[in-house]
Amino acid sequence: MIYVFSLLILILFLYIFFMKRELKEIDSKLKDRIIGDSYFKLSVDFAPKEIDRLNHSLNLKLEEYDKKILKLSNEARLNKINITNISHDLRTPLTSIKGYLALYEKASEEERLKYLKIIEQKTNEMHEKLDAFYAYSQIISNDIMPQTESKDLIAIIREEILNYFDEFEKQNQDLKLNLPDEKYIINTDEMLFRRILDNILSNMLKYSEGSNEITVNIDSNFSIEFKNKADLSKIEDINILLDRSFTMDSSRSKRSTGLGLSIVKELSEKLGFELELKKDDSHFYILIFKN
Repeated sequence: MIYVFSLLILILFLYIFFMKRELKEIDSKLKDRIIGDSYFKLSVDFAPKEIDRLNHSLNLKLEEYDKKILKLSNEARLNKINITNISHDLRTPLTSIKGYLALYEKASEEERLKYLKIIEQKTNEMHEKLDAFYAYSQIISNDIMPQTESKDLIAIIREEILNYFDEFEKQNQDLKLNLPDEKYIINTDEMLFRRILDNILSNMLKYSEGSNEITVNIDSNFSIEFKNKADLSKIEDINILLDRSFTMDSSRSKRSTGLGLSIVKELSEKLGFELELKKDDSHFYILIFKN
């Protein structure tokens, strides 16, 4: 009997010894894992179910940690790229303004009027880019918090589109509207919703080759589709247009910061909408909807 008891005591000590050894090993690996740049999973040799469960839970938490670190790293990289792009975009019109101001001083009265128009155009371009950069900086710093109240989305959409009608006519672009007669009341932030519309309509003006169409559907739930003629055959993945670091040269000699649709996506999510981009052989579609 005493031998059996002694054997049980020995087994218990061995069990405790191996448990402590495995826990120390996990502790050591965990410290290396967090402090270092490696992404290995924790593993154990001696694995009773308690230790195995602990190891599994730690690996799940480490996986979440890795994803957050990767996201922060990617955001930091994108922010650096965006700041570089925006700095370049601001410097370009500023350099032009300085050049035309120098020409203005030596020009005739007729030439001065021409240079003033160009300077005004470049100044407006800088203002637009600064607005985009300010909106972007607010979004990434989470300074924008929706202030919701009951609003009629159809009325807001109609007003925003009317504000752009003259601009579309000046550029000889058609704009077809398909709006319901009924109201669509929803709790939303009117200012942020108008900013979404403004960004999309501005993009249409810059990049559309004509044949613009806006359709609102409220049969089952709310959706608004923006459609315009555009050749996007060189872009394989249409969702790259939502990337903060993506830029596109406009055929109208204006260079995009690449933040327009990225801002639309961020603001749409803040208001509880979903955003989808589509394309076919000759048209580009932006769909904003609520499930």
